[in-house]
Amino acid sequence: MEDTNGKKKGIKKTTSRKLYSASFIVAVLAIISVSAIAVARNNELNTYKQQVENQYNRAFHETVDYVRQIDSLLAKSRLISSPEQMASISSEIFHESFAAKSNMGQLPIIDANIDNTSKFLVQAGDYAFAVSQKMAAEGKVTEEDTKQLSSLSDYCSKLYASLRDIQDKIYSGEMRFGSLAKEGHNTGEGDEVTFVSSIENVEKEFADYPTLMYDGPFSEHIDRLEAKNAPKDQDIGQDAARQIAVDFLGPEKSASMVYNGEENGNIPCYTYAAYPEEGSEERVCYVNVTRSGGHVLMYLDNRAVQEESLDFDAATVKAGEFLQARGIYNMKQSYYDKTAGVATINFAYVQDDIVMYPDLIKVRVALDNGEILGIESKGYIMAHQERRQLPEIRFTEQEARQKVNKGLNITKSGLAVIATDSYREVLCYEFHGNFEEKNFIVYINANTGQGERILLLIESEDGVLTM
Repeated sequence: MEDTNGKKKGIKKTTSRKLYSASFIVAVLAIISVSAIAVARNNELNTYKQQVENQYNRAFHETVDYVRQIDSLLAKSRLISSPEQMASISSEIFHESFAAKSNMGQLPIIDANIDNTSKFLVQAGDYAFAVSQKMAAEGKVTEEDTKQLSSLSDYCSKLYASLRDIQDKIYSGEMRFGSLAKEGHNTGEGDEVTFVSSIENVEKEFADYPTLMYDGPFSEHIDRLEAKNAPKDQDIGQDAARQIAVDFLGPEKSASMVYNGEENGNIPCYTYAAYPEEGSEERVCYVNVTRSGGHVLMYLDNRAVQEESLDFDAATVKAGEFLQARGIYNMKQSYYDKTAGVATINFAYVQDDIVMYPDLIKVRVALDNGEILGIESKGYIMAHQERRQLPEIRFTEQEARQKVNKGLNITKSGLAVIATDSYREVLCYEFHGNFEEKNFIVYINANTGQGERILLLIESEDGVLTM
């Protein structure tokens, strides 16, 4: 019994040792596994940080290189003597400026204010293109253009010098983008603050950057444009604006109208919302009334449209009657499209058989019952004049026709006023035609004979739009 019991005890001890050893080994393996995972994750994190650092380095160094190219091109532009040379250089400046701004947007500078620097990069390319267009039309660069190009060149040289200074510090190890997990926020800690502060110092050099006025989409005069049909010194007041919104919507739709505040911009307005269906917030009508003049700038009814029963012609008649009922006459339908059972029809003002495309109103018509579900009249309010003073016509229609590419089969022509990218109005001959089974509109300046614009008509069962 003793031997037997002794053997049993020995077996138990041996089993316990084995279990202890196995547990120890499992624990050690677990520790090793956790350590290995921690090391791997740490390596992954370091690799990720390095990749991010490399991406920021690439974006910054490419920004510096693009600015260097712009600096060189602007310096060359001051000696341009032919339209062909200006066209070539302006194209390069435009490309380099866009690329520089794109790369700068990839840098960790969320907290840094770089508005003026960004504006400079945009305007450098845009202004060079505008000068190129003017030179092609007039054959020379004006003294004012030369002065502006010189100013842009000087500012670009300063920008390049500042960026090179930052670049040298990065190369020498004095500055790093650093711990970028903070997403570039200026927290007051770490190397990234030095970089952000340096960029902010660059921005300070543009504090006195001059206002640049020219014929281009980024000219600063665009932000200062005032509505011709709603001068800012004639505020009608909130009560009068509310009554205009009520009269516009009618008693049924305006029964539960609420005031939503004011919107500022080129056309300041009072905003309202109305709920035509009592007890429901699903259907809403929005109305914006201009503070000056009391015009309805925007109206939108989000009613769901049922099965369509009207075509575009019938919808156009409904839209025209709607405009006339509100005292808006001499409007001509141009382009239109259809979405979710609603036709959006563009109307432009007509003066002496000349279409004034800047005076644009868009009308949304429900194709189930012809109800007007929206209008947008910003173009009309900004540009409309009862009687425009049009420039002299120096080219006959026949002379202008000779400026059109011979490949276009012209089917219709007439006079029209269009707006450039800078909202400058131009009187043109408008030639409709087709080329290789596609329809186009070509605009030739009636005063200079220069081509102003070519539009491609996109036609489908859902409407006619332009590109």
